[in-house]
Amino acid sequence: FRFLTGFSVGAGVPAALTIVSEIAPARSRGQLLSACYVALAVGALYADLGLYIFLPDLKSGDWRSLCLWSGLPAVLALPFGWKQLEDTPSFYAAKGDLESLSRVLTKMSQHNGRPEVVWRPPPQPPPPGGPALLGEPVAEAPDSSEEDGNPILSLASVVAQCGLPLACCASLDFAYNFVGFGVGYFFPVALSELTDSSALPPVAELVLSNLVTFPALFLAYTALSSEVGNKPILFTAGIALIASTACLAVGSPGSALMLLGIVALKLSQPAFSQTTNTLKGEMFPLRVRVTALSISGTVGRMGALIAPALIEKTRGGPGSEGEFNIFFGTLITVVAFAISFGLAGLPETNGKKLPE
Repeated sequence: FRFLTGFSVGAGVPAALTIVSEIAPARSRGQLLSACYVALAVGALYADLGLYIFLPDLKSGDWRSLCLWSGLPAVLALPFGWKQLEDTPSFYAAKGDLESLSRVLTKMSQHNGRPEVVWRPPPQPPPPGGPALLGEPVAEAPDSSEEDGNPILSLASVVAQCGLPLACCASLDFAYNFVGFGVGYFFPVALSELTDSSALPPVAELVLSNLVTFPALFLAYTALSSEVGNKPILFTAGIALIASTACLAVGSPGSALMLLGIVALKLSQPAFSQTTNTLKGEMFPLRVRVTALSISGTVGRMGALIAPALIEKTRGGPGSEGEFNIFFGTLITVVAFAISFGLAGLPETNGKKLPE
């Protein structure tokens, strides 16, 4: 059951973000990614409501009903998404399905307020050895070994052509998944240990920490919509993540310093995540984008698996000093390496065309 749940989440979220990166205009890609993260924040509050009903102390309760509660939005959203969403143009181009490709591109032009832009399939050359058109020479069959004949390049070709930017994006992907899933696992565990020393029940504290996500999303949206480059935003968010994690490591449970660390972490995490996904979506040309994002996303999911396991294997005794310090130290190291490597190896993409 846990395997199927993890498989579903691991397949669904990257697919949704890839679709946004594929079909969104460059000028609004950051805003649309922000909308995805708003939906994630609303989903977190929905999960908090389920915890309040079925697992109020975050320790014991009807966990089976909580799992059913958590799966309900997916059951409702799947038919709607299946009916409304199309596959991406690059997918139809790779299949050679020109009819579906034309339909999707027409929808995209209408949604972007450019109905006059109409895509038509290019004229097909005559078959090899067949009669020439209008007295022109017979076209030679293209060499099937040439990569230029393929709408989407192979895995080896993508790695060979995009090695450095792909490695940088993969490291950022790993870092943001490590932070997101690690912090998402850390908060309920830490809050459940503060039951006796806090005036609020653990679920209420979890709701308050998740509510901070909404102003954080607004800050991230404002930054990505401004003239500030993506790299300065990534640097600022990464430094804020490191500083807030250091506050959590140094502060004692329930102290003002730990509270500051929680708020700062919640405020900086969306900007780091959204900037990482914006950079990935703008970095790669169409022919390699799907494969590159898949590779980067796979590396990122490794961070999502490692972070919770690291917490469980290295945490100290409940309520002990430095209980989560190994996790905090690893998080700081991962984020510091990712932003250093990413800033050194990636070009600025904000406001620039792909060849630039």
